[in-house]
Amino acid sequence: MIKTSNIYNRAFNKVLRGRASVADTPDLVEGYVDRVGSYYLPTGFDGSFEDQITEANPFRKYGTVVKTFSSDSTIKAIDPKVYAEFLPDGKNIPWSDDVSRDMYVYSYRIASAMKMSSEIAKDLKFDIDKYLYREWAGAFASAEENMFINGSGKSEPMGILTSAETGVTAETLTYDDV
Repeated sequence: MIKTSNIYNRAFNKVLRGRASVADTPDLVEGYVDRVGSYYLPTGFDGSFEDQITEANPFRKYGTVVKTFSSDSTIKAIDPKVYAEFLPDGKNIPWSDDVSRDMYVYSYRIASAMKMSSEIAKDLKFDIDKYLYREWAGAFASAEENMFINGSGKSEPMGILTSAETGVTAETLTYDDV
């Protein structure tokens, strides 16, 4: 998350509320990301948004968030083989094996655009931030959840069902097979 200035945040809000156009708002330049053609969310927006996605998507509780500074990255992963055992006093403590490996991490993005009537956007009594948090968080969480489960690995993350291995199969199932 990039820390945006108060000037940027106010300019972003003006454009969002329809009180200024992007072309007439030079203060948005600091948040423009040329390679993707979009703007950063103002500081403060992202934290609440992330919280709402986490609440809406139960799989986020089991995942690990890895923050990188480029689109595709190599990260070091440690796969420890830690074990414990009872030993008599005086016997040397065995060391666990610690295996590190490189993992190539591909980045993907979830994107969404929404049209809203200018009357609603200009209505200062309408909590536009809360509305956007809720709608986009639900949509993003649903897309993430679908990919965590069903992702094909082709232009999208691989899901757990796609990467799962088939277990033992049998014509008849007996207690011994289980």
